[in-house]
Amino acid sequence: MLLPAWKITLVVLIFLFCPFSGIFVAPQDNVIISFGGDVMLGNWIIDIVNRNGYEYPFKNISYVFSSADISFCNLEAPFVNSGKPYDKEYVFKVPPKFVKILTGTGFDIVSLANNHIMDYGKEGLINTIDVLKRNGLYWCGAGKNKKEAMKPVIIEKKGTKIGFMSYSMTFPEEFYADEVTPGTSYPCEKEMISSIEELRKKVDIIIVSFHWGEEKSNYPKDYQIYYAHKAIDSGADLVIGHHPHVVQGMDCLLYTSDAADELDGVDLGGRRII
Repeated sequence: MLLPAWKITLVVLIFLFCPFSGIFVAPQDNVIISFGGDVMLGNWIIDIVNRNGYEYPFKNISYVFSSADISFCNLEAPFVNSGKPYDKEYVFKVPPKFVKILTGTGFDIVSLANNHIMDYGKEGLINTIDVLKRNGLYWCGAGKNKKEAMKPVIIEKKGTKIGFMSYSMTFPEEFYADEVTPGTSYPCEKEMISSIEELRKKVDIIIVSFHWGEEKSNYPKDYQIYYAHKAIDSGADLVIGHHPHVVQGMDCLLYTSDAADELDGVDLGGRRII
């Protein structure tokens, strides 16, 4: 079932270019969904948070997330204190206690489909999922095997069922899950289409996020546009992108249905929130 477009209010927060100056107001019966890009709370950010407190990273914009019915971001590093790092140039880990930053800000669901969630291997991923679970946060886009990584999350608000799916199209490929290996969800085209079509039977709104593109590139690559349109054509209502660290723009596809305006291809730029 497709809901009238006015039933869903989307707050796409582009931190660098579009700061909010007041409380966002929408009709009471709308479901308000706020989106943030890459959230990486490790590395030098650890010292800043330890000095200034858990509320510091989002203190000027937390109301955007806390006032929404559902708030989403991409969690760009595992919650783990130690372990063996993957052999690549940049690896990150986040103290598990920093999950309080997410819960205190008002986030409800995170994507784990990215190029850093496996920086500390299987143990880092499993520990991250355990931390999220113990703190009442939803997650999608990674798991102990491919089936679990591809599993969507369904959240119901105000009588509306919203399905979330997340995919990573960034390197290293070794981070992708397979039938027996933990990792992130890669969107093999036929499997992605089938998953969206199956989810379409269970929910009112489908939101698909992709970790993709080239860092610092202001324009999406051809494959990003292709997969975004393929997701929409398969039944998704909204495609959200992250990773490039700059804003890449958006695309609107018009359909002759009750939900006439499908907003697609919003790239949040992957800004670190400090």
